Amino acid sequence: MKSVSLNGKIFEELLSGDEIQVIVKSLATKINKDYAGLNPIVVAVLDGAFMFAADLVRHFNFEHQFRFVKLSSYKGMESSGEITHLLDLDINISDRNILIVEDIVDTGVTLHHYQRKLSAQAPKNIEICSLLMKPNSLQHKDLAVKYCGQDIADEFVIGYGLDWDYQGRHLPAIYQLRKD
Repeated sequence: MKSVSLNGKIFEELLSGDEIQVIVKSLATKINKDYAGLNPIVVAVLDGAFMFAADLVRHFNFEHQFRFVKLSSYKGMESSGEITHLLDLDINISDRNILIVEDIVDTGVTLHHYQRKLSAQAPKNIEICSLLMKPNSLQHKDLAVKYCGQDIADEFVIGYGLDWDYQGRHLPAIYQLRKD
């Protein structure tokens, strides 16, 4: 099994770059069917979702507008519980279809908060697409992730945009913290 070392910790490969691309294409196929002719606003959550979002939208065959937002709740390997808006939408979303693209849904606190904030602006609908999800960590059971690439265990992951204190994003695969 492939592994990497980061900050003195060992991470083992969870998903190869090829496996990630299969998941991305599968998600895009579903999204293409649902969003044909709707011209949604696709909102990628920085920093982690930038690689996933870039790969995903390359497979879209429908018109869409693309925006970034930057939300933060992590310090090190754990959520701080506080959500900071570092970059928000600069477009009117009233009566528009919104597709939020996220790298990972862990506790769901950040997305639940942001979805409520967007709902106050009266969009037509809001859907969530996440590459990864930790169902056992989810604190907001009512958070609906319509498009989920893969459920994973409650272990910390890095790579393919996911980081640990701004390191490891560049890795082409996703690695999970080894249990020792």
